[in-house]
Amino acid sequence: MKDIYPIRTSRSFWKIPLYSTHICTELCSNTVHFEHNEDRGAVFSVQSNPDFNDGQCSRVNTLTPALIHLQSYDISSPCGHMGMLFRPDYIVIPDYEFTIKFTFPMENMCTLRINKNSETSVRELLHMIKTGYEHIYDEEEETSNTNTFVINKLCEACNEKTLYEFIDIIPSIELPDDQQCAICYRDYLEDPLAAKLSCGHIFHTDCVKSWIVKGNGKGCPLCRSKIRNCRTCEGRCYVESHEEFVVLPVEHRDAYMSRNRTDGMYGIFDYDFENLVIEELEYNSRNKMLHIMMTIM
Repeated sequence: MKDIYPIRTSRSFWKIPLYSTHICTELCSNTVHFEHNEDRGAVFSVQSNPDFNDGQCSRVNTLTPALIHLQSYDISSPCGHMGMLFRPDYIVIPDYEFTIKFTFPMENMCTLRINKNSETSVRELLHMIKTGYEHIYDEEEETSNTNTFVINKLCEACNEKTLYEFIDIIPSIELPDDQQCAICYRDYLEDPLAAKLSCGHIFHTDCVKSWIVKGNGKGCPLCRSKIRNCRTCEGRCYVESHEEFVVLPVEHRDAYMSRNRTDGMYGIFDYDFENLVIEELEYNSRNKMLHIMMTIM
């Protein structure tokens, strides 16, 4: 273990692998089994882990390659995605002056020059990288032009009201004896009250309430007209608003929408700072350059 972070003076470059001590969780209780089926192709199945006993698996306290989530990295408590980093104060760069190269996710490369009076440990190096990325994202937002986005906002005219406020309640006795509710096919007179929607169709009040609760309540069961008779949003429950942002806020993105590309100093694309994860580091002592291998989550 003492050589887990070797500095190879006989070579001009070396990788700086990142490790943490494996801590067992509920995920360890299952294993993913892979097999190839000629009819169905690759098949993955989740099976119980036979090595998981008393809350521990066979990998407990062993070294596991660590991924470093930049946003949550804390220099005072350096952790990977599986637990505390192994030997975070081990020296990995002996040079007092070196450069960190940033290339992802950006069109224009950026370098951070480090000049200090001591060697650099894993703990310090990861903090430098995090600080560098924070600066890059701040500068990008300061130097980028704004974009106009169409934002869907809740309609204040009708969302302050409950859906039932758009329904007229009428006595069932006022309806013809031969009419039936189109939801349950029972006579109206079996219930004292009926519900009349804005489109004019009538149903039992309990039937309409059930229709709404089950998630079908935006439209009439017969004609699909909007139940909310709102002139502002035409029953859609939201209105479109044109607003300017450098980066569209996360709360206004759909489930599959990534960060919009910006045209600032670095030209950042697709990923927010919160998505960035360090997978591996490599140092070249000849040109004193640190290269960062990134992934996202």
